[in-house]
Amino acid sequence: MKHGKRKRLAAPDLFAMQARFCGIFANPARLRILTLLAEGEKRVGDIARELGMSLSTVSQHLQTMKDRRAVRQRREGQNVYYRITNEKFLEASALIREAILEEIRKTGRRAEGTSAADR
Repeated sequence: MKHGKRKRLAAPDLFAMQARFCGIFANPARLRILTLLAEGEKRVGDIARELGMSLSTVSQHLQTMKDRRAVRQRREGQNVYYRITNEKFLEASALIREAILEEIRKTGRRAEGTSAADR
Protein backbone atom coordinates (compact mmCIF):
# COMPACT_ATOMS: atom_id res chain seq x y z
CA MET A 1 0.00 0.00 0.00
CA LYS A 2 1.38 3.38 -0.96
CA HIS A 3 1.64 5.93 1.80
CA GLY A 4 2.01 9.08 -0.30
CA LYS A 5 2.14 12.31 1.65
CA ARG A 6 -0.62 11.31 4.05
CA LYS A 7 0.52 11.12 7.65
CA ARG A 8 -0.36 7.77 9.20
CA LEU A 9 -1.38 7.43 12.80
CA ALA A 10 1.21 5.66 14.88
CA ALA A 11 -0.07 2.24 15.91
CA PRO A 12 -0.35 3.12 19.63
CA ASP A 13 -2.52 6.16 18.76
CA LEU A 14 -4.76 4.11 16.51
CA PHE A 15 -5.10 1.34 19.10
CA ALA A 16 -5.98 3.94 21.75
CA MET A 17 -8.68 5.38 19.47
CA GLN A 18 -10.01 1.90 18.78
CA ALA A 19 -10.10 1.00 22.49
CA ARG A 20 -11.97 4.21 23.30
CA PHE A 21 -14.43 3.62 20.46
CA CYS A 22 -15.04 0.02 21.53
CA GLY A 23 -16.39 1.33 24.82
CA ILE A 24 -19.62 1.70 22.85
CA PHE A 25 -19.76 -2.09 22.61
CA ALA A 26 -19.27 -2.41 26.39
CA ASN A 27 -22.70 -1.03 27.25
CA PRO A 28 -25.91 -3.00 26.51
CA ALA A 29 -28.00 0.18 26.14
CA ARG A 30 -25.63 1.58 23.50
CA LEU A 31 -25.66 -1.74 21.67
CA ARG A 32 -29.46 -1.64 21.64
CA ILE A 33 -29.37 1.93 20.27
CA LEU A 34 -26.83 0.95 17.64
CA THR A 35 -28.96 -2.00 16.56
CA LEU A 36 -32.09 0.14 16.39
CA LEU A 37 -30.31 2.74 14.27
CA ALA A 38 -29.46 -0.01 11.79
CA GLU A 39 -33.06 0.48 10.61
CA GLY A 40 -32.22 4.06 9.65
CA GLU A 41 -32.26 7.58 11.03
CA LYS A 42 -34.44 8.07 14.11
CA ARG A 43 -35.50 10.87 16.43
CA VAL A 44 -34.24 10.76 20.02
CA GLY A 45 -37.79 10.45 21.38
CA ASP A 46 -38.55 7.54 19.05
CA ILE A 47 -35.41 5.72 20.18
CA ALA A 48 -36.35 6.23 23.84
CA ARG A 49 -39.91 5.01 23.29
CA GLU A 50 -38.92 1.97 21.19
CA LEU A 51 -36.31 0.86 23.73
CA GLY A 52 -38.36 1.74 26.83
CA MET A 53 -35.67 4.08 28.13
CA SER A 54 -35.88 7.63 29.44
CA LEU A 55 -35.16 10.49 27.08
CA SER A 56 -32.27 11.72 29.24
CA THR A 57 -30.65 8.25 29.33
CA VAL A 58 -30.89 7.87 25.56
CA SER A 59 -29.54 11.39 25.05
CA GLN A 60 -26.53 10.66 27.28
CA HIS A 61 -25.76 7.46 25.38
CA LEU A 62 -26.17 9.19 22.02
CA GLN A 63 -23.78 11.94 23.14
CA THR A 64 -21.16 9.32 24.02
CA MET A 65 -21.69 7.63 20.66
CA LYS A 66 -21.48 11.00 18.88
CA ASP A 67 -18.26 11.90 20.72
CA ARG A 68 -16.77 8.63 19.47
CA ARG A 69 -18.05 9.28 15.93
CA ALA A 70 -20.35 6.27 15.81
CA VAL A 71 -23.42 8.41 15.16
CA ARG A 72 -24.14 11.75 13.56
CA GLN A 73 -27.01 14.07 14.36
CA ARG A 74 -29.05 16.54 12.41
CA ARG A 75 -31.63 19.02 13.62
CA GLU A 76 -34.93 19.73 11.97
CA GLY A 77 -36.87 22.31 13.96
CA GLN A 78 -37.11 20.99 17.51
CA ASN A 79 -36.37 17.41 16.44
CA VAL A 80 -32.91 15.86 16.64
CA TYR A 81 -32.28 12.86 14.40
CA TYR A 82 -29.42 10.36 14.71
CA ARG A 83 -27.91 7.94 12.23
CA ILE A 84 -24.96 5.57 12.10
CA THR A 85 -21.84 7.13 10.57
CA ASN A 86 -20.40 3.95 9.08
CA GLU A 87 -22.11 0.63 8.33
CA LYS A 88 -18.93 -1.17 9.37
CA PHE A 89 -19.71 -0.33 13.01
CA LEU A 90 -22.95 -2.31 12.66
CA GLU A 91 -21.09 -5.14 10.95
CA ALA A 92 -18.51 -5.26 13.75
CA SER A 93 -21.24 -5.46 16.39
CA ALA A 94 -23.04 -8.21 14.47
CA LEU A 95 -19.80 -10.19 14.04
CA ILE A 96 -19.10 -10.04 17.77
CA ARG A 97 -22.63 -11.29 18.54
CA GLU A 98 -22.23 -14.10 15.98
CA ALA A 99 -18.93 -15.18 17.53
CA ILE A 100 -20.46 -15.14 21.02
CA LEU A 101 -23.38 -17.30 19.88
CA GLU A 102 -20.98 -19.73 18.16
CA GLU A 103 -19.02 -20.10 21.39
CA ILE A 104 -22.21 -20.61 23.41
CA ARG A 105 -23.29 -23.35 20.98
CA LYS A 106 -19.88 -25.02 21.21
CA THR A 107 -19.65 -24.97 24.98
CA GLY A 108 -23.31 -24.83 25.95
CA ARG A 109 -22.76 -21.96 28.36
CA ARG A 110 -22.53 -18.19 28.46
CA ALA A 111 -19.38 -16.24 29.24
CA GLU A 112 -18.53 -15.63 32.87
CA GLY A 113 -20.31 -12.68 34.41
CA THR A 114 -23.24 -12.60 31.98
CA SER A 115 -26.88 -13.25 32.58
CA ALA A 116 -29.93 -13.77 30.43
CA ALA A 117 -30.72 -10.05 30.93
CA ASP A 118 -27.45 -9.14 29.18
CA ARG A 119 -28.60 -10.76 25.97
